[in-house]
Amino acid sequence: MPALSQNFGFSSAHSSGDWFWYCLLGGLAVLFLPRQFQVAVIENVDERHLNKAMWLFPLYLLLINVFVLPLAFGGVLLQGPANADGFLITLPMQHGQPILALLAYLGGFSAATSMIIVETTALSVMISNNVVMPLFLARPRWHERFGTSMAGFVINVRRLAVLGLLCLAYVYFRQVTNRLSLVSVGMISFAAVAQFAPAMLGGIFWKRGAQRGARLGLLAGGAVWFYTLIVPTFVPLLLPPSLLTDGPFGIGWLNPQALFGLTVYDAIAHSMFWSMLVNVGFYAWGSLSRPQSALDLSQAVLFVDVFTYAKTDDSSVIWKGKALIADLQQLLTTFFGAPQAGRILER
Repeated sequence: MPALSQNFGFSSAHSSGDWFWYCLLGGLAVLFLPRQFQVAVIENVDERHLNKAMWLFPLYLLLINVFVLPLAFGGVLLQGPANADGFLITLPMQHGQPILALLAYLGGFSAATSMIIVETTALSVMISNNVVMPLFLARPRWHERFGTSMAGFVINVRRLAVLGLLCLAYVYFRQVTNRLSLVSVGMISFAAVAQFAPAMLGGIFWKRGAQRGARLGLLAGGAVWFYTLIVPTFVPLLLPPSLLTDGPFGIGWLNPQALFGLTVYDAIAHSMFWSMLVNVGFYAWGSLSRPQSALDLSQAVLFVDVFTYAKTDDSSVIWKGKALIADLQQLLTTFFGAPQAGRILER
């Protein structure tokens, strides 16, 4: 149909290049979104579960699109593409099915709530374990002050992290993203998470990768992502509209949506192209510009050759010494509290 072809086919506004970057973005989001990583890695208690997930998860994505595509086609034909976020509710209401619209609303509300819960939980754990606790343990005075009550400190840090994340998200929504569609906000987030891909994939498959390169790649790629996607959302709220037409200070090639004169992509694909190029470039340069440290080398061997060491009886790179149960209990009690530590050791 001409209407469907106009809205869903490739055109000057939606090129095949855009399609490639969106597909890549979706694939990276499946791996690196905090909620995906929490469920697939952190909460995965048995590696054998991956054997089922490898075929069941793609099957789920395929089956769910059996329902998504007809809704998208019907919504565009009957209501136009402007209200795409509300098709699931407006289409039943338009055809006199309020009960169906209510069920769709409850399903969407449930999905959104669970997504927020898992997302904030995953991020709060990452903040406490990888940001706060290393700083805390590096200061002996703080450690002596809290002593065995550190478990409560960790829990409070995570609670404050959840509260802070929710407040920041609400402020950003009220001030900026209420002018954007849900899909646009999601894609901006996906592009941010994609910045982890070079370092994580490189750490799994490339032995020459180094911590310095990973940090440089993340910082440089994140800066490009922020400039090309976040900065334009502040126009015209905080920044002048001329930023997106003439560039900053009239420098056209620094236009955040047409960086270095690249105009063949839409905003998301444009940001992905430049941020990934910069990220991968700095990751490779940072890893190769200096000799690899012993720590980087040992970590690379453990990750890249993990299956080789898993099949051998003598894994010399993995510590196989002894530790007293009392020492283990004291260590676990420090982080989880005495009851939880006891349950862990009993298992």
